[in-house]
Amino acid sequence: MMPRRTDRAGQAGFTLVEVMTVVAIIAILVTLASVSAGGQQDPRQSATRLSMRVRECTRLAVSGGPVRSEVAAALGSRARARLVVTEEDDRQLVSVELLEEEDPPSTGAAWAPVSWSLVPRSVRIAGHLPSAQLDEDLGPGDPLPTELVVRCYPNGTTDPMTIFVDWDGAEWRRARLVVMPMTGEPIVLANW
Repeated sequence: MMPRRTDRAGQAGFTLVEVMTVVAIIAILVTLASVSAGGQQDPRQSATRLSMRVRECTRLAVSGGPVRSEVAAALGSRARARLVVTEEDDRQLVSVELLEEEDPPSTGAAWAPVSWSLVPRSVRIAGHLPSAQLDEDLGPGDPLPTELVVRCYPNGTTDPMTIFVDWDGAEWRRARLVVMPMTGEPIVLANW
């Protein structure tokens, strides 16, 4: 017996493979469009992403456990993890780092990067205050230093910090991230 051939003449419609190919192409185009538009993000979205990094830092500090007392004395801090904001090729880099101690009897330790992200070009961290400020009508605080550090401790606490975020200096597009010291919980607020 010969295999039976079907004649497509007179049939309407598309095969499943053709439909899936078109859907895949559309998905790729949508992904490319969203990535290219990613630089036009709102400061509140960036502050929310920054708050997720603070939470990650707090979780790492708690799960990492206490720093050995002799290492903490040598470093001058009991922080197990930290969030660091630096300038990187005209963009701001946000990284989460974990303290890795050397084996005893050494008192040495080094910060190892765990995760990082870039702040979108249209958004900038405009300044900070070394305290948790929930009051409205604040300015951008102190200018961003070469390295802004928020330390996270094994007991779930953090350094207090208020971080001011804006969109290309526009007063009407601002957000602020307030890191509460006793709980390590970050709060995102609109405006300064």
